[in-house]
Amino acid sequence: MRNILTNLHVAVIGGGRVCKAILEIVLDPSFSGGKPIIIGVADVNDRAEGLSYAREKGVYTTNDYHDLFALTNLDAIIELTGDNNLLTVVSNEKPAHVTLVDHFDAMSLWDYLLIEQKREDAHKRLIRNIQEVYQLGNDVYESIGNEFDEFSKYLLGIISERTSHLQDVERDLVRRDRTISQIIEGNTIPTFVIDQNHVVTHWNKAIEKVTGYRARDIVGTKNHWKAFYPEQKACMADLIVDGTDGDTIKEFFNGRSRPSKLIKGAYQAEDFFPHMGDSGRWLFFTAAPLIGINGETVGSIETLWDTTEQKEAKRKLEELEALEASILDSIHIAVLVLRERRIIFANGAVETVFGWKPDELIGKGTEVIYRTPEDYQKIGAIFYEALTEHRSFRYEFPCRRKDGRDIICMIRTSRVGEHLKERTIVASYEDITERREAEKERVRRERTLSQIIQGSTIPTFVIDKNHCVTHWNKALERLTGYKAKDMIGTNRHWKAFYADEKPIMADLIVDKKPLLDLKRYYGERGRESPLIEEAYEAEVFYPHMGTGGKWLYFTAAPIKDPDGDIIAAIETIWDTTDSKLLQEERENHIRQLSSLCEITTALSDTLDLDARLRSAMDGIISKLDVDSVGIYLREDKGEFRVACSRGYYENSLRKGESAQIDKVVGEVARAAVTMILEDISVNNADCSDILLKEGLRFAAYMPLASKEGVFGVIRISSHMPHEFSDEDKNLLAIISNRIAVAIENARLHQEIKMYGQSLEQKVQEKTVRLQQSYREISLSEEKYRTMFDADPTPIIVADRETFRILDVNATALDSYGYSRKDFLKMSFLDLFYQTDKELIDGLKATKLNQSSFFPKRLHKKKSGPPFFVNVHVRSVLFMGRDSLIATTPDITENVEKEAQLIQASKMATLGTMASGIAHEINQPLNVIQVCSDFFKKMIDRGERINDEDLSMMAEEISKNVERAAQTINHMRDFSRQSEVKSVKLDINKPITDVFKILGQQLRVHRIEVDMDLAQHLPLVNGDHNRLEQVFINVITNAKDALDEKEGKYEDRAWKKVLKIRSFHKNGSVIVTVSDNGVGIPEDIKDKIFEPFFTTKDVGKGTGLGMSISYGIIHDYGGTIDVESKVDEGTTFTLTFPSVE
Repeated sequence: MRNILTNLHVAVIGGGRVCKAILEIVLDPSFSGGKPIIIGVADVNDRAEGLSYAREKGVYTTNDYHDLFALTNLDAIIELTGDNNLLTVVSNEKPAHVTLVDHFDAMSLWDYLLIEQKREDAHKRLIRNIQEVYQLGNDVYESIGNEFDEFSKYLLGIISERTSHLQDVERDLVRRDRTISQIIEGNTIPTFVIDQNHVVTHWNKAIEKVTGYRARDIVGTKNHWKAFYPEQKACMADLIVDGTDGDTIKEFFNGRSRPSKLIKGAYQAEDFFPHMGDSGRWLFFTAAPLIGINGETVGSIETLWDTTEQKEAKRKLEELEALEASILDSIHIAVLVLRERRIIFANGAVETVFGWKPDELIGKGTEVIYRTPEDYQKIGAIFYEALTEHRSFRYEFPCRRKDGRDIICMIRTSRVGEHLKERTIVASYEDITERREAEKERVRRERTLSQIIQGSTIPTFVIDKNHCVTHWNKALERLTGYKAKDMIGTNRHWKAFYADEKPIMADLIVDKKPLLDLKRYYGERGRESPLIEEAYEAEVFYPHMGTGGKWLYFTAAPIKDPDGDIIAAIETIWDTTDSKLLQEERENHIRQLSSLCEITTALSDTLDLDARLRSAMDGIISKLDVDSVGIYLREDKGEFRVACSRGYYENSLRKGESAQIDKVVGEVARAAVTMILEDISVNNADCSDILLKEGLRFAAYMPLASKEGVFGVIRISSHMPHEFSDEDKNLLAIISNRIAVAIENARLHQEIKMYGQSLEQKVQEKTVRLQQSYREISLSEEKYRTMFDADPTPIIVADRETFRILDVNATALDSYGYSRKDFLKMSFLDLFYQTDKELIDGLKATKLNQSSFFPKRLHKKKSGPPFFVNVHVRSVLFMGRDSLIATTPDITENVEKEAQLIQASKMATLGTMASGIAHEINQPLNVIQVCSDFFKKMIDRGERINDEDLSMMAEEISKNVERAAQTINHMRDFSRQSEVKSVKLDINKPITDVFKILGQQLRVHRIEVDMDLAQHLPLVNGDHNRLEQVFINVITNAKDALDEKEGKYEDRAWKKVLKIRSFHKNGSVIVTVSDNGVGIPEDIKDKIFEPFFTTKDVGKGTGLGMSISYGIIHDYGGTIDVESKVDEGTTFTLTFPSVE
């Protein structure tokens, strides 16, 4: 250390006592030993001893250590603060050429200077004392001085060795303490540590989140009690440090503490802290002692778990159990609660299903509802065996009513408790006698319809250089309707696509037409293929194909002979009509589902008929975008009158008003069919005068019918014309059916209530009608469940507040591998591979009936690798609660292709970097070669290599091996395929890494680099590897532009300059790359970010660089802009949002 710093220009950070001691020696003119030249001292304390002494001696001083970096001739910095964190920061911020001496090595320097000072004094006194006694020659004095110096050096070596050992021990202690701190800080369990003086030494992020107290306010204090209590009170960790016995600890926590079974000397407890959070928190905490090397307690560590949600969940479960008991008595399915196969509870529906009153069944065994004792034994064996392994089970089995009539029931059972030995079972019995045959037929049809045709080929045709068709495959026959026998050998392939003769894309390929001609025929939809060289592609609508036209995506590529001449062209076609319509259909599908859910929920909220109808009509007005809704009901005399109306013309349809003024009502009631008037005018014979009087342009009339016939009509109207699709008309029919069922149910309920027990026969008839209504509802719901499950995209319904999953379709089950039961236990956020704060904030901000889109999110399956999805979300009302309907199509294949394209560009980039790589590796190899040649000559001569030369050359070889290894490692890291990830990073680091490789190329091309990178920039989100590729692409383009201008103006004297600047402005980190090259013409400036666009000669560019750079920057929320003037230069401006 003393040899390294001798005669070097050194600055000191930390102007305390040690600094002053070193300065007193170094600045002493009488001290002649090897010493550094002190040129500056920095300390935040303006009155620090060393800082004041340096100021007195005329040495430069400052309170900001950053000022030292600007000192002229600065060779090294000595850090004397003892702060390891500051040491790390200074190491990262200092200029690259400056050596950093930490406070450990500084102690060795201080020891050396003290010993050297004492040695000089002792040497002078020794010579002086000898001269006073003896008269000796100068050679004797010199010999005595040399012997003294050798002894001093030997003594200094011993001291240095011991000091080095002590420094190694201290560094190891610092590293261990830092490791322990990182473990505690990175732990997700809330944790804090106190020492034997009850002072907090660690307070991690997790406990900051639970308590709201920051580490900076707690560490170093005894105030940890404030996080838990309103007044000062000991925490369990304090009791552990004080050596409190277990009985006292138990009494302190009111009997809620106990010794830990896992950790010796530790205790744990669960307690409620009313002053934490908004309404208090339940915490489970464990405190354990920290034992020193002598066995004494030197501190305590305490961990916490927030159990508030578990406590709340238990309370809600108890409320839910009470609610279930009340629900059991109100549903139409018979429910029995059994203990030891005896009935202890029966709901009111048992009378409908079995003919028994509930009181008659309680206390009896279940054998009374089965046909024979054998049936009773058989069903018991089936269910008890199933419930031993599973919590619930269902089975279809014959039963017998009280009147002796046999029925078929769907029996669903669930055991209460974790084990069947508790012997309590809840069983429900649904009469499915009439439905069984219909169910068998439905299952058969579903199996037939669920088969999917696989393995269809891609429609393809080939033409030769004379535009004659040589191939026309079966898939293309099916797509176009033109047979191969009518096409092969002709040039009439255009007939399959156009009404009049027009060149096909394959014709343009054969004729070698440029991109400009492609744009003339296909507009902006035509483009060069990003995957196939010299190929074109486009997506166009062909109105003459099929019944309503088709969207086709096609690619045409040349077929070349061995000499590279085009001899034919191949064109492949994909019918994308369905995919174009899929997004619109999916949105309509989700809208219809949400509308149906909201209206169905409104019809089920209350038994009050008027309230039901008002809520349903409000939902119709909101969801179908109409002005008004009115309902006419038939009275006893057969006349229709207004029962309820809502909307813009609510006052025109007053309750009780006759429907005779609207002739359409009577026509719809008589014909029992829906009538939709989509464009009302005086020329429309079906319109009534009342519609024209009200100024309506659209009206829909739907009958409300029951088994007895039409009993009402619902009118939906608007002042704007409407065109309803088949799906919308189907939705109207379902809504009218639901309203009819709701009205019929309400009437039946009222009639049952009025007639009572005296009209039992009539009640039974009405009950049968009610069951039929429920069956119709069930069939309707089943239809929409089929639509829901048949959607090819995963659909997930989740609670908007908690994100708990409420329902999923069959496609989601196949895509993710979870069962429906698994899904219903999960949160929607559980499907994400990692926490996504942006998506969570976006979901919370999505308002009712609004949609959001989150691209490229990584989801996980139950088993297998994660996969990428696009997340489409819409906020709706589902079953009366705020919910989110999300679709998550798999886009993994697209992301992988994009990554492959980026990787291909990186490989092309490596080719441009070859000369730079060779230079960076050849330089170290040259040094190693020189050293090895010297060693070989000395060995051949038989001469000994002195230790100093050997050590110096070995050090040079080591340095250059490390330099070559760094270059190779850098290229290996750059060439590795990068993942789609985002971390916080300093934008300057990928910029500087670029010049480690491209620097030599720029020097060879005589390009002057002016780099102005601002220090201490805020971090940005990105990936080092990908951003390095971006800057390589931009800088390489700048180099080419400068070379092109140089070739263009060979006789002009000018300097090629490349400027790179980074700075912070308005919350963004900005990087500009400027050159004074040839510039970009205005007519192509907007095209430079398009794939495969290049102005370079063939073989000199792929046209992918700027397109890929544009995509990478946008992936991280940034932008890239270009400003250019021909022959003056170009500036690219890259803007990234800061994350600090």
